[in-house]
Amino acid sequence: GCTLSIHGYFRKKLTLDGAICACVLAIVVLLLDYGSSCALLSFYLFGSRITKVGASRKRKLESNYDSSSIRSSIQVAANSFPAAFTLLLCYKIIPMLFNINNTLTSSNTLIQFGKCFAMVYWCVCSGDTSSSELGILSKSQPRLVIPPWNKVPPGTNGGVTFGGFIASGIGGAVVGVMYFVGSFLEDPTVFTGSFVVSSIHFLNILLISTLSGVIGSLLDSILGATLQASWYDSKQKVIIESSMRQLQSRSTSNYSQSTQNLTEDSQHLILISGKSALLSNDEVNIISATSIAVTFSFLFHKSF
Repeated sequence: GCTLSIHGYFRKKLTLDGAICACVLAIVVLLLDYGSSCALLSFYLFGSRITKVGASRKRKLESNYDSSSIRSSIQVAANSFPAAFTLLLCYKIIPMLFNINNTLTSSNTLIQFGKCFAMVYWCVCSGDTSSSELGILSKSQPRLVIPPWNKVPPGTNGGVTFGGFIASGIGGAVVGVMYFVGSFLEDPTVFTGSFVVSSIHFLNILLISTLSGVIGSLLDSILGATLQASWYDSKQKVIIESSMRQLQSRSTSNYSQSTQNLTEDSQHLILISGKSALLSNDEVNIISATSIAVTFSFLFHKSF
């Protein structure tokens, strides 16, 4: 984990604080559960790979493409901390606080819940990343996920395509498969039953992870279409995620010049989705991933 964090920093995929945060979280997850560690690793590697796909076209469509492709500690924490902390709660903190023996059924249930939460959380994050990074390259024009389902430019918050949903399912499935592989490598005795039993267990994990990616991406798009503001710059013909207050901060420090720049900027900006910028992209990711992870963990934790 730390090796990849250092590699990510020198390859300009992570900021320095982002690399340190990723290293710490990777160590915590690895010490708790190897299957979950493989899920986290696959999310990072798969996400890093698909971010490079169609880079030249994405750069033309999104004003902040280059800066957004370098992950800070806030982005790393948004995509990993809730899952890592839940694992820590279920494996160590809750059993210690309530004196729960590892052999008790309640302890096994806690661990199952923690494993399911972590895997589903990273499936949602991977699905969202896949949908955003690959869906923007779709040949079909995106439509808003909420009524009136208007056609919107690629890269718009809340804009969806069929290809984007397929990509989100694949992103979730990749994490699920690697979770299964990691769990098998950690404890092969868990899968020493018949081939049919092991196959059913694998298919359960694959189905849960794929659904996590798709449903998580859908929820993320709904939140993005309502609680995030996307502006279309008709002059540069790109999508920007920027409020008028942020535009003000981008202007020069001279007040008269600042006002002039803000006026000129606002003249060619069109609000195409979201009525207000209540949430940032990282906050939307946390809400959608946590919501799906909690729901799926209560429903499907016994599959883990």
